[in-house]
Amino acid sequence: MQVREQRAVKQKHAPVNLSVRASAATLFLTSVQRLTEAHGLSFFALQRRGIAVRCRALTDLLPASSMEDVLKQGALEMQRSLATLRQPAEEWSRRWRCPHAEQEQGTQCLTQLALPSALLRLLPDMGITKASEPFSVVGGLPPAMEFWEGCPRNSACLAASSPSLHPLTTICINAIESITEITEDLPLESRVAAAKHALSRQREKKIIYSEQGDGEDNTAKNDASDTTGRRDPAQEPTVRLFLFSPYASYAALYEAVNKSNDSESLFFGGEACEVLLVYICPMTAAGSVGPTTLNDNPEIWGRLRYQQAGDAESATPGNRRGNHDELFFIAATLGDYLRLGSAFSWVYGWQLCYAPQGPPPRSLPWLKLFSPTALSAAISTSL
Repeated sequence: MQVREQRAVKQKHAPVNLSVRASAATLFLTSVQRLTEAHGLSFFALQRRGIAVRCRALTDLLPASSMEDVLKQGALEMQRSLATLRQPAEEWSRRWRCPHAEQEQGTQCLTQLALPSALLRLLPDMGITKASEPFSVVGGLPPAMEFWEGCPRNSACLAASSPSLHPLTTICINAIESITEITEDLPLESRVAAAKHALSRQREKKIIYSEQGDGEDNTAKNDASDTTGRRDPAQEPTVRLFLFSPYASYAALYEAVNKSNDSESLFFGGEACEVLLVYICPMTAAGSVGPTTLNDNPEIWGRLRYQQAGDAESATPGNRRGNHDELFFIAATLGDYLRLGSAFSWVYGWQLCYAPQGPPPRSLPWLKLFSPTALSAAISTSL
């Protein structure tokens, strides 16, 4: 009996098994199938139509036959519709990889793709073929039917439409054209802190690689890494941050799902915090980011905005009039971010498991129900 209990405990607290081979679309669709079959969630795609929001069943965006094809193939057929996104992706890369002065002078810049390849594989497989079209899917549950049907049959409540949908999971990715740079919008201290955090993590990686060497003398390598702490500040790396997923309060997400025909609504989806692509860039001698120094595999960070104490408005994350920014690291690559999202079942606010304050109280019960192993692993790493 004790052995069985010990095995159960070990299984419960096992580390998250993140597939490194499955495609992003496969990870997402596997999560959708599991949540639909195990918990009865319904999934809807949110799409902008002018100034309105259109809420469609996910099967309308991606037919069941296409879902099965993606799940069976494992690898994506990039030729299917990637060509329609490659040209705008290259244009996006060209615009921001070149300093503004070089753009004005018409200088030729490298057009090597700077957007993560995982993104350009995910979007076509999820039916996105336009650079101006975001990918936004919400999963939710209707209220318990015994409560909804508890009113008398002859009462006015029966005349109402179907019960409201309570969104529990969300994945929202900006359109390629909307992945805009927000570096200058951040306070200088936030950018400096992010760059220092990235630099320290790079040093840790170098130490790990040197310790895993083939037994050769690594003294010179270690000396070189030690001297990096005394380099000229002008040679320190900097960061550039791009808005990958917008912030959305739960109330806005609820309204987008249940009042999708509201002509005054401009909202189409979002996460519990802003999700950023963070590019780590060495500084050139002139102090600007050169076109050849960029990493095309950015890190993924979260951003929270708060009001300062004593401000007239309540101190809530995500308020765009806030004057305090908090950045926190989520994943080393976009692929890791998508695998983590799958492990957390895309529950609204899962990214905040890596923030100091933790996930939203509303989301915690659903994280415990849908993804207890991932939640335990996140808690253990933060302790």
